[in-house]
Amino acid sequence: GEYADDGSEKPTILIYGHYDVQPPDPLEQWVNNPFEPLIKDGYIFARGASDMKGQLMIIISAIQAIQSNGSLPVNLKFMIEGEEEIGSPSIKSFLEENKDLFKADFVLNLDAGMIAKDKPTIVYGLRGLAYFEIHVYGPDHDLHSGLFGGIVYNPIQALAELIAGMKNKQGQIQLPGFYEDVLLIDEEERISLSGLNQGKEYFINQTGVKSLWGEQGYEPVELIGARPTLDINGIISGHVAEGPKTVIPSKAMAKISMRLVPNQ
Repeated sequence: GEYADDGSEKPTILIYGHYDVQPPDPLEQWVNNPFEPLIKDGYIFARGASDMKGQLMIIISAIQAIQSNGSLPVNLKFMIEGEEEIGSPSIKSFLEENKDLFKADFVLNLDAGMIAKDKPTIVYGLRGLAYFEIHVYGPDHDLHSGLFGGIVYNPIQALAELIAGMKNKQGQIQLPGFYEDVLLIDEEERISLSGLNQGKEYFINQTGVKSLWGEQGYEPVELIGARPTLDINGIISGHVAEGPKTVIPSKAMAKISMRLVPNQ
């Protein structure tokens, strides 16, 4: 969509957002139905309310507020998509085919949040994402551990060793060359980040853990925005249903994501 006010000479902002959301699983952990918005203590609880249907509503309300008090000082274009959570596979070709349609002076990405409801926030950088699956194969079919246990390299064991070797005890990622091109934050940025008052207790309260863990030498607020990460998002292998089944699985798989910083 687009909105041009009374002059084409005004700068043009391209506003980006998305309306698709993450899968709702596990459903049993929801207090309310994720597909039915619930208003509680002045907040809307629903699937995708903060990522990012809420931001789309906020920008529309902001534009209406400006218009009710005069004219917009800029022209507006909107790109609101439904593929962000799966990597936006259609956007690249769509933009290349419609360059003039999306021509703008700068882009405003709504896909971020505020530190607190009383602290307006400008997010000037977001980490990228690389997502992988690792598949490990062993015997050509599942085996009985009573008959073959002890002579076959269990794919779960192999996968666990691979994963364990990806980080050391200091939280540093051990993949060769991983940090080579990482852009370091400067002292001015560290000072700015420290002024956000997001110390260890802030994140302990946010996450429900008893203590934090991560790459040594950096404050938590630096680790969540300015340092790259590697996380295991899921492991699938063998028998995981209720009850015993003494199986040596024929394969194992892990899902891994990396949050990437500038120059990586």
